[in-house]
Amino acid sequence: MVDVKILQTLVPINTLMPSDIHELGQRMQIKSVEAGAIIFKVGETDRMHYYLLRGQVELIGPDAKTVVMAGTEEARHPLDPTVPRSVTARALSSAELVVVDRDYLDLLLTWDQTGRFEIIELTRDSAKPGETDWMTRLLQTKAFYRIPPEKIGETFARMDEKPFPAGSVIIREGDEGDYYYIIKSGSCRVLRRSPATNEEVFVADLRVGDSFGEEALVSDRPRNASVTALGDVSLMRLGKADFVELLKRPLLVEVELNKAKVLVKAGARLIDVRTPNEFKHGHIRGSVNIPLLGLRKSFSKLSANDKYVVVCDTGRRSAAATYLLNENGFDACLLSGGLQAAVNAKTAMAS
Repeated sequence: MVDVKILQTLVPINTLMPSDIHELGQRMQIKSVEAGAIIFKVGETDRMHYYLLRGQVELIGPDAKTVVMAGTEEARHPLDPTVPRSVTARALSSAELVVVDRDYLDLLLTWDQTGRFEIIELTRDSAKPGETDWMTRLLQTKAFYRIPPEKIGETFARMDEKPFPAGSVIIREGDEGDYYYIIKSGSCRVLRRSPATNEEVFVADLRVGDSFGEEALVSDRPRNASVTALGDVSLMRLGKADFVELLKRPLLVEVELNKAKVLVKAGARLIDVRTPNEFKHGHIRGSVNIPLLGLRKSFSKLSANDKYVVVCDTGRRSAAATYLLNENGFDACLLSGGLQAAVNAKTAMAS
């Protein structure tokens, strides 16, 4: 963890509440580089801030060069915070830098200045030690980076708590979606029925702060898995209408066909989330088939630096996929109207 006293000298980290500076310090990295090493290059779009703690760094722009030395006023600020980068940063000597996730920092800054007091008032009188752990984990997810700060307190305020005894089936595969759930205490198991054997197979175990139930609410389709309580659990839940208003809309960006073509030509990856048989029957040229059912397992193969355009036949499955991608830190949008909007499923968007 980075020394809090050091963080308190950095801008704009020094404006955060002490508890948030401590939290931020646990998520930071210290990066050591040798003389001559490139820290970042002009044009890159990474989402990190670099603060110089030791050594000297040269910022090389199209028309000029600037040298930043550790311990100076300029070193209290991140090196070239613009996106994309306007300069290349090269170490003139061995150097040490603090690396900060700029999106998480921005969330904390916004939260401190606008939304935190609603949650403090919500939990001050009733919360017991450890009970806000689920809130902390949820607020640290990429999904909440995109929610307007004034809506975060409202989201928690609209939730209600629901206990389930050990062995309870919380949601059942095939049922209509009604709630979005977050685990407040305990753990749950996700099971899905195999089309081949009709037997339930293990998908995942979920713990405090994990959420489930969103796919059916986003796509307006039946539940695609069952979730059971492994022990006594307490869940926070948000009704479908509130979920759509407060969580779905900020994470669901639709683009028309012409805009999608522009994005793909600029390097965005086109993902078709239909079944393999549907994909083989006809698809947009240049698209890659990642069925919605297996999307979560494919996250490790996707790059957080790429942009994704998601497509299906009608737009429903791609809506669920787009939500899941954005919820897990990817930059995704869906093709409005699905393949039907393309008229011909073989439209050459990638050409």
